[in-house]
Amino acid sequence: MKFDIVVLSELQRRKNNGWEFNILDYACFDVRLDVLHATFSKKQAEKRMESLNKLQKGYEVITIGGLYGTVDEVDTENKTIVLDVDGVYLTFELGAIRTVLPVKEAVTPEGAVIEEGSAIEE
Repeated sequence: MKFDIVVLSELQRRKNNGWEFNILDYACFDVRLDVLHATFSKKQAEKRMESLNKLQKGYEVITIGGLYGTVDEVDTENKTIVLDVDGVYLTFELGAIRTVLPVKEAVTPEGAVIEEGSAIEE
């Protein structure tokens, strides 16, 4: 019985000149695509969070809402960040940071001055 199904499936493929996928071929392709996408997305998210955890006081950032501010405090345990926006201190989640602007002159917590560069590689 199993052999008959395989033979009929092969005959159907030959009838269509091998150009038509059966549902099993499509399902296998879809699963492989989903696995690749999930793996890529996970690696990208881990890299972004690792980069955001490197933020320090003095870095200038842009939030997802378009607000420009200077980093005043970073709490990696609670995953929050305090931004100084013209003297107003606002607290955001780390995920709300869209872009880190190139650093002109940032001061680290140890008091060292960081020259030109960027905090996060995009």
